Amino acid sequence: RERTSPKNRFNLYKTTPLEKKDQNGNYIRSTLAEYDEAWGKEYNPEFYRFANRLGPESYINKSLMDIYEPGSVMKPIVMAAALDDGEITEYTRYFESAPIKVGEFEIKNSDNKYLGSQSMTNILERSANLGMVFITQKMGKPLVYNALKKFGFGEYINMPIAGEAPGIITHYKKWSDAQLLNAGFGQGFAATPLQVIRAWSTLANNGYLVNPYIVDEIRYADGTIEKTKEKRTKILDVKVSESITKMLISAVENGVAKRAQVEGFYIAGKTGTSQIARIDGPGYENLKEEGSTITSFIGFAPVDNPKFLILVKFDRPRAGDRTYGSTTATPTFAKVMKFVLEYTNATPDKNSKK
Repeated sequence: RERTSPKNRFNLYKTTPLEKKDQNGNYIRSTLAEYDEAWGKEYNPEFYRFANRLGPESYINKSLMDIYEPGSVMKPIVMAAALDDGEITEYTRYFESAPIKVGEFEIKNSDNKYLGSQSMTNILERSANLGMVFITQKMGKPLVYNALKKFGFGEYINMPIAGEAPGIITHYKKWSDAQLLNAGFGQGFAATPLQVIRAWSTLANNGYLVNPYIVDEIRYADGTIEKTKEKRTKILDVKVSESITKMLISAVENGVAKRAQVEGFYIAGKTGTSQIARIDGPGYENLKEEGSTITSFIGFAPVDNPKFLILVKFDRPRAGDRTYGSTTATPTFAKVMKFVLEYTNATPDKNSKK
């Protein structure tokens, strides 16, 4: 720990973990609001921050211990479930003209544009929330809930690592109408990044949900080799995964995810920007405040025979009053994917017809 002083106030962010010493000299948890309130008073407790800047959180394996609301990276998953259940086809269209009122709230498109008749591909290209409202309304609460469970959300992956979180999904009988609609764009339930990766493996593996593992094989002293048995479960028709992959390619080539492009390769991917639930009551943090979102991008390549599935996630990026997955996580994804494709000498595929 290191003591903070008023001159360090501007170096402290709203999520900076703080402690203070009580009158007996014991360390107890504190908050930034308490820190601000205390200075200048007659009794001025000593406040401390962690030298590692993150506090105990630095020991968390965020891939499988940290839960968050995934946001729009869930749109292809929910759309795939709707295609597989026959609620929509890849040729289905919907009409949007204005935000949708749900109780005291409004659901809007992130670009604040309402472009009339739109296709399923347009939903992923523009990341249109109203398109997912259309889909979840057609599916209904039981079907959306069952789809999330089918893709492995709300359950343990059972990785051989301590501390895995199962995520949080309430039963559909407890859902409000708003929660049904929000589920279509990844809000109203919580998942780990690894759960999101596993769900997306279905799109990259011809409809098979693939369980992740760490050790590929064990080589014993006597020369025996024990290969890890890959666990995969068929949950989507192969035609559905192919259709969604084509839409995701278009989302990168023609949509808001253009910054995910890698020279010589098609990328199938999707942006995500999610709000952060308040810890002091219901609802979400104010989007107008800096650092009030979680941004992400997930995608795979090469698309004909995927070798790499990468999720980039930023917690509370600070770059103005509103930060999106398309402007933060997406360029980072492109750099990482470019590196691994070049490092493994992957064959460029962008000259082939899609």
